Amino acid sequence: MKRFWQVALSTAVMLGTGLQASANPASDALRARASSEVYSLDDEQALATWRQATVADPQDAAAWRGLAGAIIAHIAMLRGTMTVDSYLGRVASKDEALPPPPADLAKEFNAAVDRATALGRQYVAARPNDAQAHYELGSAVGIRASYWQRSTAGKKW
Repeated sequence: MKRFWQVALSTAVMLGTGLQASANPASDALRARASSEVYSLDDEQALATWRQATVADPQDAAAWRGLAGAIIAHIAMLRGTMTVDSYLGRVASKDEALPPPPADLAKEFNAAVDRATALGRQYVAARPNDAQAHYELGSAVGIRASYWQRSTAGKKW
């Protein structure tokens, strides 16, 4: 059961496709395109598109979370470690220590996930009984935890 929830959380936070009622149509379209680019492993283009989505609607937590997820995927691609372990933690029997992520990407990740978390908190404060608001906050917290686990203590990505 634990593995099921890890898969579900990883999928949700990587895609950044949570519905946000206040997102504008341009941000919605850019998020959809960026998700497709991530699936196609076009990580450079996906990063550019996620960045455009955050500009199109700076109040869209899903866009910021999607950018953070795309940064994680990009770091994994740079390291040549795009495996199930990259998203779910240790599945293989052997961990390998890897160098820390590039400083510029780590900084951008932290800024994106900080923004997604702050927006998620705003959504919950404004709509405490709205499941979508709680999803936005929980997904941002989850992606931060996923990144932290893999960027500390020599954990494999």
